[in-house]
Amino acid sequence: MEPVNNLEPLKSYCGKVLRAIRNVRGLTAVDIAKKHDITESSIYDYEKGRSYPKNENAITLFSALKIKQEIFERCVKDSIIKEIEAQISETYKLLGER
Repeated sequence: MEPVNNLEPLKSYCGKVLRAIRNVRGLTAVDIAKKHDITESSIYDYEKGRSYPKNENAITLFSALKIKQEIFERCVKDSIIKEIEAQISETYKLLGER
């Protein structure tokens, strides 16, 4: 996989997906932080889209959440697609009201 130079637009989506997976797994940020050498505040920063995990932290998070990187990336893409579809639908509704 080629590196992405500008992750800013993806941070929000990645964070939402990380939080959703963590919740589905029944884990708290504290659980992950205690067991995997990532600070609790870093986990919250990732989930809120303030920052994106560096490679080693991403690998650790994927391991902690028991998810493969490819599955995570697919979840992020699906999340982006759903939001785009919702925006298109909203646009059509607004255009239909004119």
